[in-house]
Amino acid sequence: MGDDITTNSISKGCFLQKPVLANHSHSKKRTIVNRKLSPGFFYPKLENESQTERDQRFEAYQNCWNKLDAMIKDVQQELNQKVFDGLLHFFANAYQKQRVFPIAEIPTAVLVTGVNLPDHETIFSHLQTELKEKITPYIACVKAKECCNLKSMLKLIFNSLVASADQVKLCDQTMTSDTQENNEDDNKVETKKKSSVFNHYTFDELTSWYKHNCDKYIYISRENSLVFIIEDFESFSPSVLQDFILICSEHIANLPIVLLFGIATTVSSMHQSLPHFVSSHLSVEKFQSQPSIICLTEVIEKVLLTSNAPFKLGPRVFRLLFESFLYHDFLLKNFVKGLQFSVMEHFYRNQFSVLSMMNLSEQKIYINSLTNSQIASFQNIKSFKNFIERKGEEEQKNILCKKQELINLSLKLLEQLKEHERVFFPSVKCLFIITCKLPGEPLGKRLRDTYEYCTISPNIAKDQIYANAMSLVRMLSRDELLPILMSCVHVLEESSDCKELFDDAKILTQFIDRLNNLDNIEELEVVTEKEKVRPLPVFKNRYDLQEKMKLAAKDKRKESPYEKLRNEVVVAMDTIFKKNLPSPLELPFHEVFYYNDFQTVKRRLNGTPRLAIQRALATSSFYLQCECCKEIDSDTGSIKSSHPDICILYKLHLECGKLINLYDWLQAFITVIDPSLIDTKKKKSALKKKLEEQLHARFIRGVSELQFLGFIKATLRKTDHVSRLTWGGC
Repeated sequence: MGDDITTNSISKGCFLQKPVLANHSHSKKRTIVNRKLSPGFFYPKLENESQTERDQRFEAYQNCWNKLDAMIKDVQQELNQKVFDGLLHFFANAYQKQRVFPIAEIPTAVLVTGVNLPDHETIFSHLQTELKEKITPYIACVKAKECCNLKSMLKLIFNSLVASADQVKLCDQTMTSDTQENNEDDNKVETKKKSSVFNHYTFDELTSWYKHNCDKYIYISRENSLVFIIEDFESFSPSVLQDFILICSEHIANLPIVLLFGIATTVSSMHQSLPHFVSSHLSVEKFQSQPSIICLTEVIEKVLLTSNAPFKLGPRVFRLLFESFLYHDFLLKNFVKGLQFSVMEHFYRNQFSVLSMMNLSEQKIYINSLTNSQIASFQNIKSFKNFIERKGEEEQKNILCKKQELINLSLKLLEQLKEHERVFFPSVKCLFIITCKLPGEPLGKRLRDTYEYCTISPNIAKDQIYANAMSLVRMLSRDELLPILMSCVHVLEESSDCKELFDDAKILTQFIDRLNNLDNIEELEVVTEKEKVRPLPVFKNRYDLQEKMKLAAKDKRKESPYEKLRNEVVVAMDTIFKKNLPSPLELPFHEVFYYNDFQTVKRRLNGTPRLAIQRALATSSFYLQCECCKEIDSDTGSIKSSHPDICILYKLHLECGKLINLYDWLQAFITVIDPSLIDTKKKKSALKKKLEEQLHARFIRGVSELQFLGFIKATLRKTDHVSRLTWGGC
C-alpha cells in the first residue's frame, strides 16, 4: 500500500466472497427454482379474510396487470409500426435494384433509438419477430459486450444465423408433423446447437452453408437476405467494426448481406467511428424511432387516462412516477415497473380491491357473501364512511343496521362511480383541448397536467384557475374556437356508449353549425346599421363634448353576433364541465379503483441507500439477526467486540470531530476488541504481537470500507488524519 504514491486511497479495495456450503447441491437449487409458488408466498392473508378470498385477490392482481401490460404493449407496437414498416420495406427491396457502382456497397439501415438504452432491447426483439415473419429467417443480433474482438463477433453471428434458421425450420415442420416428430426435431436442434456447423467461422463456410440451406425455405422475400443487427453501435470497438464491414463488402457478391446499426445519439457518431474508406462501402438510409417521452405520453393517454383501465393512479403517485421518468432515466421500462408495483401494492393492501375486476352481478355476489366482520371492514372504508356521516341519523341506522340496504346502496355507489368515470375522462380531454393553447397554459401543457388538476381539486369548475382559463376562452377568435369545438365533438363521439356525452356532443355540433352560418347574420346586421346612421352632433363648447363622452363611456358596447355566440358556447362548456368534472377521489369507494399511497411508492422506488447503510451500521443486529448484538444495540451508547469491525469503527468515528487521528482511532478500536493489548509497559509475547498485527489489518480493512462507502476521505492537511464527511442524520 505504501509503495503506490499515485493513489489517494487508504487501501486499494476490499472483496467479499460468500462461502459455498457443501450440503447445497445443484439438484436442490434446481428444485427450489422450478417449484410452483402459491399465492400465499406473495400475498398475506388480511384480517377476516379466508384462503379462497386471498387466492381470489391474487388472481385479480394477475388479471389486472396482464390486461394493463397487454394494453401498454399494443400502444408500443402501434407507435413502432411506422418505423418497422419502413425498415421492412428497406430490407425487402435492398437487392431489388441492380448495383453498377465500382465499389460494392452494403445496404445499411441506421435506426436512431435515443439514449434510453434498456428500452432498446424491446424494440429490437419486436423488429426481429417482424423480420422472421415477413422477410427472412436469417437474422443475427449482436451486442458490444459479447464481441470483444472480430473472432468472437463472427462466431456469435454465425451461430445466431444457424439458430434462427433452425427455429424457422422447426416452425415450418410443426404445421405438418405430429407431436412425436416435433420432439425428435427438438432433439435434433439441440444436437445441432451443441455441435457447431462451422469449423473455422469464415465467410467461405458461411457462403457454402447459405447456398445449401436457402432453397429449403419458402418465404415472402425470395432473396432471403442475411440481416446483421448491431444494437449498440457506439459501444463497439471501431477497429472491430471496420474489419467486419470490409470483410462483408468482399463477400457481397455471394451473400445478400444487409446491416442494421442501432445508434443512441446521432448519425454523426457513425462517421466518427468509421473512416471514409470504410463508410464508402455502405449505402446508408436513416430511420428514426419515436422518442421515449412520446411513447410515455401515448401510454398515459391511451391506457391510464381511460375508463377501460381497471386500475387508476392517484394524482400524487402519477406525478411521482412521471417525474422519476423525466428527471432520472427516460426509461419507459422503469415507468412500467413502477406502475406494476403500484398495482401489486394496491391489491396487496386493499382487501376489497377485487371489486375493480368484477362486473355489477359479480360485485353483488361478492358483497352478499361477506361475513359480519368483513361487512364491518367494508363500512370502514374512508370514503364510504364520510358519505354515511353526511346522512341523517335515521338514514344512517337504516343503512348500517340492515344488510340488504347496505348491499343495495354499495352496488348503487359502485355503479355511479363507474358511470362517472365514463364521462370524467372524455371531459378532461375536452378541457385540455380548450385550455392547452391559451396564453400561459393555465391548466397545463399536457393532458397529464390537466388530469392532475381535475383529480386533486374536488371540482375543478369551482376553482379560480378554471375561471381564469374560461375568461381567456371568451377572447378567442372564430378561427381558433371552431377547431377546438370540432376536436371536442370528436372526443365525445368516441364515447358513444354514454348517453350524456352523446347529448353534449349534439349541443356542440349545433354551435359548430351556427358558427359556420354566422357570415350571413353579420351581413344582415351591417345593412341595418347602415340604415340607422345618424348625423354627427354639434357641440357648442368643450364642456358639452366632455359630458357626452362620459355618457358614451358608460353605455355598453353592442356585442357582435359572434361575441354573443361565443358567450353561449362558453356557458354551455362550463355547464358540461361542472356536471362531469367532480373529482372521482371525492366519490364513495374510490379506494377500490384508485391507488394514491404516495409515501409507500416513494419509499420503495426512490430508495435512500445512504440512510439504509447508516441504519445498518448503527443497528447491525436487525440485519444479522444476532441476539447478543440486539441486546447491545438497545443501549445506544455501548460498543462491544461482538459487533462487526466496520460497525465498531463507524460508531467510534461518530465520536470524532472533522478530522480523525488514525492512531487514536486504531487505539480505540483495539481497546474495544482486546483491552489487554493497550498495556505498553509489559513486554508483549509473540502471540500478542501476532494478534496485534491481525487487528491492524482488520482496522485497515474497516477504514477502507468506510472510505468506500463515503463516510471518510484522505486529507492533505495532516498525513496521519482522515476527514469525516457525514454529520448527524445528513
